[in-house]
Amino acid sequence: MARADLRYTAWPEPRQKTKMPSPRPTLRWQLQFLRGFLGGNRALTGPHTAIVDVTDRCNLHCFACPRHAPDAPKQSARPQDLPWDDFQKLCRECQTLGVAKMVFIGQGEPMFNPRLPDMIRLAKSAGMALVLITNGTLLDATAAEALLSAGLDELRVSLWASTPEEYAHNCAGNSPELFARVVSGLKTLSRMRRERRQRLPRIVLHRPIEREFFHALEGMLDLARDTGCDALSFSPLKPLAGMHRERGLHPDEEKQLIPILKRLHSRARKCGLATNVPETLRRYHIGEQVWRSIPCTMGWIDVRIRTNGDVLVCGTCQASLGNIHNSSLREIWNGAAFQRFRAAARSEQTFSALAPTCDCAFCCHASTNARLHRFLRWIPRRGSNTTLEPRCNF
Repeated sequence: MARADLRYTAWPEPRQKTKMPSPRPTLRWQLQFLRGFLGGNRALTGPHTAIVDVTDRCNLHCFACPRHAPDAPKQSARPQDLPWDDFQKLCRECQTLGVAKMVFIGQGEPMFNPRLPDMIRLAKSAGMALVLITNGTLLDATAAEALLSAGLDELRVSLWASTPEEYAHNCAGNSPELFARVVSGLKTLSRMRRERRQRLPRIVLHRPIEREFFHALEGMLDLARDTGCDALSFSPLKPLAGMHRERGLHPDEEKQLIPILKRLHSRARKCGLATNVPETLRRYHIGEQVWRSIPCTMGWIDVRIRTNGDVLVCGTCQASLGNIHNSSLREIWNGAAFQRFRAAARSEQTFSALAPTCDCAFCCHASTNARLHRFLRWIPRRGSNTTLEPRCNF
């Protein structure tokens, strides 16, 4: 199929009453980013976003999870929580680096970490916007009260279904009763937020798109409205390590997806719900093999910290570029390993050095990289042939 059939520019994004929540980089940060990017491989600003794994423990066995899926490779290390002392140190360093946003995620369910509310408070006191990504199964009245009191900015619930039947199919390794628990938790949080007259946290319902039920995606809009959510987001199914590629959309199904998402987007706009539909279509247009046309700039923007202290660029690039137990985050951010990553990620020709450690199929950062590439490709860089040899031995 010609990818032009999915060209997102043919469908401009309509105005929405509510925008997808995301703190934008300041003008000063953008100028410093630009100076660093054009000057070589050394960042002149800290990361905009720190993505923190707060636990590896989970109560689900989702088929697309790289750690807990029934057919996922066995892990050598036992699941653990991010130690409180490590998090305190990390928050101090993020504050000095000027990190604007922190995302709590994990190779497990973040709400299993008993100190999660304390982590939210501490990160907020360090001046960062806080996003929590969760499967929603532990969201009851007690948890909702803790999140509301801690000052969470955004709660993003990943749910693979809009009905119990869809949940039973897509989450076959999990109890079917959990779907009702997630729905009840969302309603409880939105009700308590309304009673307390709080605007935050914004509640976002997220759905990966798979073959079996993509025709029924509009059911997610009805579920988002019924549970009091503020926004609805989607993403292409990411075939981690090539697993479950057969459950992603075929080219002809991608064509069928366009009017479904357009109709959903129009309905959402009328009822004041934000969506990321234009970004979703953009990702399908770019395609699975993102690296064929778009260089990666995430080495200048994001940093991810595992529970064991390893520092990565993102969750699907598994090469550790340092460890917060051995070096400060500032030292790692502009260390030799990070600079080699930035050098290698600048073009398709050098990106091959990252192939053994980076699984970039349907990259979740593709839209950000595409926007930056459209601007940056016209600006000559000093040392455009890179100042460090792009090797994969980070």
